[in-house]
Amino acid sequence: MGLAFGIPAGFFEEIGWMGFAFPRCGKNYPLFKTSVTPPEIPRGPVPFLVWLRTAHYPLLTLFMYAKCMLDEKDFQRKADAAFEDLKRRMLTAGDEHGFDVEGQSGKLEVLFEEPGEAKFVISPNTPVREIWVSALSTSFKLGWNELRNAFVHEKTGEDLRAVMSRVISQQLGAQVTL
Repeated sequence: MGLAFGIPAGFFEEIGWMGFAFPRCGKNYPLFKTSVTPPEIPRGPVPFLVWLRTAHYPLLTLFMYAKCMLDEKDFQRKADAAFEDLKRRMLTAGDEHGFDVEGQSGKLEVLFEEPGEAKFVISPNTPVREIWVSALSTSFKLGWNELRNAFVHEKTGEDLRAVMSRVISQQLGAQVTL
């Protein structure tokens, strides 16, 4: 019975590490790009077990994963600083372009009355260490990028200010730069 649960659990753990953790960390830490499983798997049970123990998870790579994901306090500090900067910039732009910015309970809301009523929400998602933006019927997930020292949208490469500038500009139909 233990094998019936253990084997699928191990398989899904592999998918988590190889499909999520290593590729994500490889963007910020080049060491992860070298931690790919070698293409030749040795034949026979003993050489295979030795290869699996030594080649599959390089020891240094495992210790680097902890560095890749911010600890909770560090994330909160960086997210708070990003929110304060963004809020200050959006308040200035809001006075100029006619939208409101409200901050409460660790999140920011951007409220529009013209050209149509809309609300954008920017909030931290601490368990995954990301800032989530809900705007224009789309969700944008921004993770911390150590090299750029900013929260960056993985698909577009835009930082938080650039994403918000773009979506606010699209909402208003006029160029807004934060």
